[in-house]
Amino acid sequence: MWSTGVILYILLCGFPPFYEEELPALFDQIMKAKYDFPSPWWDNVSAEAKQLINDLLVIDPTKRLTGKQVLEHPFIKMAGDKALTGAQQQLRKYIKTQKLRKAAMGIIAARRIEKALEGLKNLKVDD
Repeated sequence: MWSTGVILYILLCGFPPFYEEELPALFDQIMKAKYDFPSPWWDNVSAEAKQLINDLLVIDPTKRLTGKQVLEHPFIKMAGDKALTGAQQQLRKYIKTQKLRKAAMGIIAARRIEKALEGLKNLKVDD
């Protein structure tokens, strides 16, 4: 159910609830369930949707909503085609940003390799 909360968060705003550049900080954020609903991305999202996410992203799994409880949640009951269309748009946005990030990381890695190779070429080897 935790993963469902993360996916729902991404579907509603287009980015994940937990993000840090450094892995230790990211793990700390996840382990403490530190996330928020930043403006302007969450301004038009209902209180019911935010509450559902809050009820899913609970550290203690025994206190998290069950699948059956999620199906009975007011946000799920009132969600219609309009909510699904918005979620599809946000998912497309998320996928594009992930592709862009991977491409940027590839360029950075290639440049670092080029610099390292240039450095090796410039080394003088004693006979």
